[in-house]
Amino acid sequence: MDQKRNKKQGKEINLKESVKGGANLLRDSERRYRLLFKNMINGLLVLKPIFKEGKLVDFQFFRANATFEKMTGLNATKIIGCPFKEVFPGKASDILPMLFETVKQNENQRLENFPLKAGTIVNFYSFIPEEDYVAIIIEDVTAQKKAELERTKSEQMLKTIFSLLPVGVTVTDESGDIIDCNKASESLLGLKKEEHLIRNFAGKEWKIVRTDLTPMPPEEFASVRALKENRIVENVEMGIVKEEDQVTWINVNAAPIPLPDLGVAIVYSDITERVQAQEESEEKFKNVVQNSTDAIIIVNPEGSIIEWNKGCELIFGIDKKTALSQKIWTFLSNVVAPESPLGINNLFLKENIQHTLRTGDSPWFQSINEAEFIVSDGKRKTIQSSIFPVKSAHGYLLGIVSRDVSESKETERMLKLAKEKAEEASQAKSRFLANISHEIRTPLNAIMGFTEILKEFQVDNGRFKDHLSGIEKSSKALMSLINDILDLSRMEAGKMEVSPEALNIRNLIDDVQQIFSLKAENKGIDLQTHVDPCVPAVIRMDEVRLRQVLFNLVGNAVKFTEKGSVSINVRTDNYEAARHLTDLTIMVSDTGIGIEEEDMDLIFDPFYQKAPLRIAKQEGTGLGLAISRRFVQMMNGEIKVDSRPGAGTRFSVILHNVSVLKARKHITLVDEGSADLKKGPKKTQRSIDYFESQDFLDLIRKEIGKHSGSENNAQKFLDDKIWWEFDKIADILGFEEVRDFAQNLLELAQKENLPNLASFASKLRDEARAFNVIGINQLLASFEKLRK
Repeated sequence: MDQKRNKKQGKEINLKESVKGGANLLRDSERRYRLLFKNMINGLLVLKPIFKEGKLVDFQFFRANATFEKMTGLNATKIIGCPFKEVFPGKASDILPMLFETVKQNENQRLENFPLKAGTIVNFYSFIPEEDYVAIIIEDVTAQKKAELERTKSEQMLKTIFSLLPVGVTVTDESGDIIDCNKASESLLGLKKEEHLIRNFAGKEWKIVRTDLTPMPPEEFASVRALKENRIVENVEMGIVKEEDQVTWINVNAAPIPLPDLGVAIVYSDITERVQAQEESEEKFKNVVQNSTDAIIIVNPEGSIIEWNKGCELIFGIDKKTALSQKIWTFLSNVVAPESPLGINNLFLKENIQHTLRTGDSPWFQSINEAEFIVSDGKRKTIQSSIFPVKSAHGYLLGIVSRDVSESKETERMLKLAKEKAEEASQAKSRFLANISHEIRTPLNAIMGFTEILKEFQVDNGRFKDHLSGIEKSSKALMSLINDILDLSRMEAGKMEVSPEALNIRNLIDDVQQIFSLKAENKGIDLQTHVDPCVPAVIRMDEVRLRQVLFNLVGNAVKFTEKGSVSINVRTDNYEAARHLTDLTIMVSDTGIGIEEEDMDLIFDPFYQKAPLRIAKQEGTGLGLAISRRFVQMMNGEIKVDSRPGAGTRFSVILHNVSVLKARKHITLVDEGSADLKKGPKKTQRSIDYFESQDFLDLIRKEIGKHSGSENNAQKFLDDKIWWEFDKIADILGFEEVRDFAQNLLELAQKENLPNLASFASKLRDEARAFNVIGINQLLASFEKLRK
């Protein structure tokens, strides 16, 4: 009994445990289901059918997951038990037919691309999970549909572009069979699309030629090479032969398409017009090359001559047929003279040409070379050649352009010889003029001096006085001529120099007016001068040269003016205050006979004279204007002339960048002149301007130099022949300037061997060291005391 009872109890325990285990499994399964239901990425909705009088009329919400809530924006808890039509009043009519069909057929149904709400597109999948329930899975396909739409747009756009492209496009499969082409390809290839699509890109139906019109084999096609080599092939030019005399030239690019079952994309454009223009250009170029008088040679990469024009035949005497059968180095080695500066020999020439044809680099060829050539008739010719590499599709070519310069070289040699002879003649002329001028001037000085002495005597004989005046006048004219010739010869020999110094331009103009006023007055001419107030008081200029220029210009103006006036006007332009520079213009105008237009450029030539018969009696050598222009040019200037016959002439002397000097100091020198036989020695006064201590020192040096070498030496000149008087002193010199001046004066006195002046300079230097400022009057007083 106990055993039976124990067995029964054991079975009950096992049954309880089994029931308990099943309940646990059920709870685990339900938990997993709930987790799956809650976390599905798609929306899940469970509905219960609603029947009315045995007819299915709606569905009731039973359960919905969180994804459904996100998709619809509805709260699942609030809609449980609510009819479908009330929850989706606007959408129910579109969704319910699917649900009714699911229940009716007991089969799964789907509703795609449904606009659930603004911007959200979903797919509905309905099924019956268990009896009395219908489930709906809602899949959000918004992103997918957008991508499909963009892809569709892109494909449509590409198809449109593909269709409208102005270049031909052909697409093949992996076997090379053509599977698509655009409209442009039909006109370019002369084939309809249907005919195009039944061909292979390497088919025998194609008639393709190279640019030289030879047949192009399929292995050279860009498309075949791109597919075979699996790379992009660009710029292959070929001709499509449509008819026997009609060729369409195209430029082809091909590239493999990295997609299954596809081969290559081929793009080609029409270059027929360009090729035809190129052919016309080449034809013109060939005509130019062939008809050029210069020799033009073209050498191919193998070194063979492939172009030989008529110029080559004329220069080298070799016909084209003979030349084209030779290598370039063979031809050149036969014609270049052995002593040519090129230093060419067969081995050297061949190696250099081959190197250039191989690399395109050889500086030896890229310059103009000159050499002696022995041509076919044995004559020698001087040939200038330019040799250069030219890159082509098949490698480097060599271009040679040669010119026969034998005649020009001979002309150049003759001109050089003539120039040398002319220079020798010019130098000989200059030497002759200088020598003859010196030989004439020496006795002429004696004649002039003796004439002056004779005029000092009181002679009542009128004829004697006339003869003396004639001698004096002729002597002065001859001396002026000699001086002009001497100046001109020095200029031509390059021995004439300018010596700028301080110059008071107003004083110079006054001197010129004073000198010519008597002559102008005797002719009844009004001589006027005007110096603009803006003209600086003092400039740095070669007074002697400028004075000579003005004498020539004013003298001519007075000479060639019978009535009216002669005027001298001075002004400045373009003053630079920072550099103390200005342009000085001096205009000499007259109302004389004027100058013919054809003579404007000739009047400055040496010895040129042209005047009407009525003034043939006028004096002159024809050198004045030539010398004046050269003097002005030496002083950084120019002379301009403006004239009309019968209306007068205006000469403008324009001197550029003239230095403007600072405040002026003044010195008056009293010279003891030549002796008067009755009245004794004559004394004359001279006014001289100077500006700084250095200018003052230059003035003293100049005065000493005037008397050096004469019978009265410089020391005696300082002691006996000159009295120094200084007045109108404007400034006081600083002691440092006086000290520097004294030191320079001391060095000058020692050099010229003037002990008294050296002693004065030494004392002055010592005094300047002792005083902060020394007055110029004190300096002059010391100087005067020392002189006495």
